[in-house]
Amino acid sequence: MNLATYLEGRHGAQTELARKLGCPPQLVWQWARGIRPIPIERCVPIEQATDGAVTRRDTRPDDWRQIWPELPEGDERVAAGESHDRRAADVDAPLPREPGEDRRHDPDRRADARAATQPMSTEALAAAITANAPALAHALAPAVADAIAPAIVADAPALAAELKIALAPKPKKTEG
Repeated sequence: MNLATYLEGRHGAQTELARKLGCPPQLVWQWARGIRPIPIERCVPIEQATDGAVTRRDTRPDDWRQIWPELPEGDERVAAGESHDRRAADVDAPLPREPGEDRRHDPDRRADARAATQPMSTEALAAAITANAPALAHALAPAVADAIAPAIVADAPALAAELKIALAPKPKKTEG
């Protein structure tokens, strides 16, 4: 199920999902409508927050195989009788805009800019590390990737915390 379908008809679901993901509700709205693509690092947390209703395959239908090669090729919905054509129709298209529509003063556009600069929570970063552990292990040490992937998963919260510290803006040194 795509994100728009998941949110449709569920009062407060957009706000609740945003709270679980640690992002503004406007950003969830933009993802659901295809205005912004769902970042890779948000796909696993979305899958977890929706209890699997919106899967990584649903959030990244065109490139999930490259991002998560460990996922099985089959799709449980196809096994249940849902056709590939129906799944293709689930992919959100951007909302149509009126010709010449000016969004410069649109509050959603300003929210877009603010949301893009919000740092990812440590929990979301740890979830992204966990989800991508096999690929990270392969990038770090291809010969022993299978052996170190479990260690990456086990240490994901600590790795995320260290990354947050390492990537935090440094205060400017003042001469004096």
